[in-house]
Amino acid sequence: MWSAQCQYLTLLSAEVHVATRSDLRPDPEFDEIRALFYCVHVDRPATAADGGGHVIPPRDRDTEGVVVVSRDRRPLLNMTGVGGRVTVEYVDTEIDLLSALTSLVIQYVRMHSVVNFPTI
Repeated sequence: MWSAQCQYLTLLSAEVHVATRSDLRPDPEFDEIRALFYCVHVDRPATAADGGGHVIPPRDRDTEGVVVVSRDRRPLLNMTGVGGRVTVEYVDTEIDLLSALTSLVIQYVRMHSVVNFPTI
């Protein structure tokens, strides 16, 4: 019989959108990343404790978001159907987009560094 177990696993899924020139394939030397869509899924028990014995509430849903390169902060996603609980962050450059991705990863690494995981 199958039973659900916590795998203590965090998954980051990402999709990169690039504006290409004409009908050419994307070339990182010339075509910049315009948007990064992501979803972070954290698999941990219903309750967990940090190193000080404080209870960390369970994550009840995945974290979904998009980072968009838009210098004028125009609402570029209005007609795409992206909305609801999706976090939208606007940045000025592709470098800022990659920095936002790095910050996201660091946020989840720090979260796991304070949770006591069972030893095997």
